[in-house]
Amino acid sequence: METDAHPDSPSPRPTPEEARVALRAAEQARSSIETIPVPGWYFPALALLVAVLALGQLLPGPATVVVTLVALAGVGGLVRVYVNKVGVRAQLGRADARLVWPPTIGIFLTFAAAAVLDVAYGQTYWWVAAAAIGALIIAASGALFRRRARRSA
Repeated sequence: METDAHPDSPSPRPTPEEARVALRAAEQARSSIETIPVPGWYFPALALLVAVLALGQLLPGPATVVVTLVALAGVGGLVRVYVNKVGVRAQLGRADARLVWPPTIGIFLTFAAAAVLDVAYGQTYWWVAAAAIGALIIAASGALFRRRARRSA
């Protein structure tokens, strides 16, 4: 890379010590963003929305669709409120993804099982179980997520 600097002018490159300080500051900024605490209301509200999503399947006719859409919009709104409150949208790293995907898959499988039992056998009460299981999965994963954030802070 060429520069127009004269040989007598000071070098625009940082010294090794300046580079170390800058890298250390960048690493501290990155780790402080990764350990942003999740507000205490976030996971209970998310668990409530998951339960509403399951229990909405018990409603007759188009009310099911309305409740499903409202609950899904509620999840999106909840995430939006969290991002606005924290001020940053964190990217999921590998460790975070390991905390997020298993509960998500567990809730999906629970809802799928309730749907099969409802459609195939007319056993609608499984939606109540799916609501409780989904809310418990969210509450447990939220507790793990918050504990991990406190430990790394």
